[in-house]
Amino acid sequence: MLNLNLNWLRTFEAVARLSGFTAASQELGLTQTAVSLQIKALETKLGNDLFIRRAKSIQLTEIGKAVHLDSLENNEVIVSNIRHTEALSLA
Repeated sequence: MLNLNLNWLRTFEAVARLSGFTAASQELGLTQTAVSLQIKALETKLGNDLFIRRAKSIQLTEIGKAVHLDSLENNEVIVSNIRHTEALSLA
């Protein structure tokens, strides 16, 4: 099983959702360099590029799309579990 840094995943989600390193760095309160280094660390750990980098834009690779979709689905499960736990504690 892969042991992934949660900050890497949070940064990846922001970059993918906002379609850019600069926008993600502003949202996360990080430098653009920090965002880039976190994405590179995640790509190294996974052994695959997650983004196609162009001069003024980025695009998710097919693997990046799959990872992003998985992260969105996992977020929905986490939110659902939190709501379920909150409902149980109120009962």
